[in-house]
Amino acid sequence: MAVFFEYQYRNTIYHRLHPLTKMVITLSLFILAGLYWDLRLLAPIGLLGLALSYISKVPTRWFLAILGIMIFLIPFLVIGVVTQVNPLLFRVYPRELVSQEFFALELPIIGKVGVTWGGLLWGLAFELRIPIILLCIYPFIYSTSFNDLVNALSRYRIPYQLLFVLMVAYRFVPITVRETMTIITALRLRGWDVSSRNPRIVFQRFLPLAFSLIRTLVKMIDEVNTAARIRAFGAGKYTPVRQLEMSPLDKALILATLALFGTAIYFLLTSNIGMI
Repeated sequence: MAVFFEYQYRNTIYHRLHPLTKMVITLSLFILAGLYWDLRLLAPIGLLGLALSYISKVPTRWFLAILGIMIFLIPFLVIGVVTQVNPLLFRVYPRELVSQEFFALELPIIGKVGVTWGGLLWGLAFELRIPIILLCIYPFIYSTSFNDLVNALSRYRIPYQLLFVLMVAYRFVPITVRETMTIITALRLRGWDVSSRNPRIVFQRFLPLAFSLIRTLVKMIDEVNTAARIRAFGAGKYTPVRQLEMSPLDKALILATLALFGTAIYFLLTSNIGMI
């Protein structure tokens, strides 16, 4: 069973696509989700990411991370909604609309604070951007074997040093999560429990986990260094294990994605389509 941010083979049409096809789709959605502020365009990107996650059968538990991030961002959402009141910052929506008061809040010490439509639009876009980006990344991570990705990129003369760095970054998260789960399980078998209302006690009980994680990370770094030396990292040209060929569907998807991405960037730069 794959842990968070780890590849697992499934017999889906998205798994069978060429790694570069999935990379082009993911990067295009990632860039657009990072640039757009208009919910009318962010929402379709999020729905597309959700559809790709469904097609590639991304585990349901991965979406708990999105829920946690949204809960974590709520205080920043409230601050942004309350403080974003300058209508001059909005390029597309009429200034009369974005400066119109939606409702008022009575806050202690501060007093009455008005919430404008502009602040609400900005806050919702800020709150939803990271979850939407994760929805676009999840299908790529879950459906793409790193070996296939390296073999595909090596055909286009990508420096092996860059491929090695990509390999380390790609594998770091799932290995760290797996090691953390193992450490927590071992500690719980020894009676470890962090539940307490006293922050000082909670901090003290977290120390065994922190020390174990530090030792594990040091060990992982040493293993990466050893693996690099064994494989003669940087000694010569990298030879792919197998060649991956693009199907007509892959080529069509790449061309369609690049065309739509170029069109979206053009209208964003010339007509502020995607901004608020």
